[in-house]
Amino acid sequence: MPRHFPLAYIWPNRTCLSFGLPEKTESGQPTYRVYFSIYVYEKKKKSITLYIHKRAVELNQNYFDDYVKRETGLAYDGWGSLPVEIKDTDSWQGWEKKLSEILEYIRRSWEEQMARID
Repeated sequence: MPRHFPLAYIWPNRTCLSFGLPEKTESGQPTYRVYFSIYVYEKKKKSITLYIHKRAVELNQNYFDDYVKRETGLAYDGWGSLPVEIKDTDSWQGWEKKLSEILEYIRRSWEEQMARID
C-alpha cells in the first residue's frame, strides 16, 4: 500500500489499518481523510477486507460502477463504500494485481482532485 500512497497517514487500530490522504477542510485547514482501510477479523481466519470508502468511490463513480459490474461478488454497502473481501491466500492470488490497479487509480484520481483544488 505505501508504494501507491507515499503521502498516506496510516492509522492503526486493533483490527484495521486506515489510510488517510492529505486534504484541506472547507475552512482551508490541513487534514487527513480516510480513503481506504484494511480489516482483519479474528473470527475470519486467513481473511482480510479492503474497504474502499465512499470518498474514494466518489473520485470517479463511473469507474467503480463499471468495476462492480465486471467483478462477481462485489457490491456497494449501504453507505456507498465498496468492501472487497479476500477470503484466503488463493483469493489473494487473483486479487493482488486488481487491487494494485484500483489503488493506483485512486491515487491518480486523488492527485487530479488536489490539483483542481489548488
